[in-house]
Amino acid sequence: MTAFDVDIILWLNRYCQNSRIVDGLMIIVNRYHLFRGLVVVALLWWVWTARSTRLVTHDLALVRTVIGVFIAIAVARGLQNMLPHRPRPVHDPELGFQVPPGFAGAEALGSWSSFPSDHAVLIVALVVAVLHLDRLIGSLALVWAVVMVLLPRIYLGLHYPSDIVGGGIVGAAIMMATLRSTLPAWLGPELAGLEDRYRGLAYAGFFVFSYLCATMFSDVRELLRVLGRLAEIAVS
Repeated sequence: MTAFDVDIILWLNRYCQNSRIVDGLMIIVNRYHLFRGLVVVALLWWVWTARSTRLVTHDLALVRTVIGVFIAIAVARGLQNMLPHRPRPVHDPELGFQVPPGFAGAEALGSWSSFPSDHAVLIVALVVAVLHLDRLIGSLALVWAVVMVLLPRIYLGLHYPSDIVGGGIVGAAIMMATLRSTLPAWLGPELAGLEDRYRGLAYAGFFVFSYLCATMFSDVRELLRVLGRLAEIAVS
């Protein structure tokens, strides 16, 4: 933890418990996916459908986006597991963090390291994908992500600012690298042919991908937690 983290988290925490309205709004926007990933995913659909009626285009932009998201999530989880464990602000007794009344969303995250923020990794990766297709709408996605997704997680003590900044850098770097990467020449025609033959299945798959992004892979992360507990029980 750095002075940068402590100064910002404690400055924000001064406003906690001063206004039930502010505390309640922060809890609400953090709890419901309607205010988090769904909006950014909707903006991705907006810029994509305005660009093409196909999922697979000549530059494979959407394919690269899907690849970038999964790589970013895998890297985020790998870093959380490999780096030294970092407790979240809300779990650090030495910090003296004031928890907003009625907020209990951090209980299930006690064993998960705070750095980097996988929410920041994913949401920033998606924002970069939107920016790649449309600068104006991408800017709207960036503002939404910062105000409605990332800031509440600092305010509620789920992450330090450096968790958010580090996660954002990871997500942005991976997505930019993926969008600029060179893919095999045969991949485009092959995927386009599969989309033509199995159009319904292709759109169903993209719907599932969109759902996972909109919900910040919450079901997958919860499943991993349950499997981890079961594995601990099995070996104990």
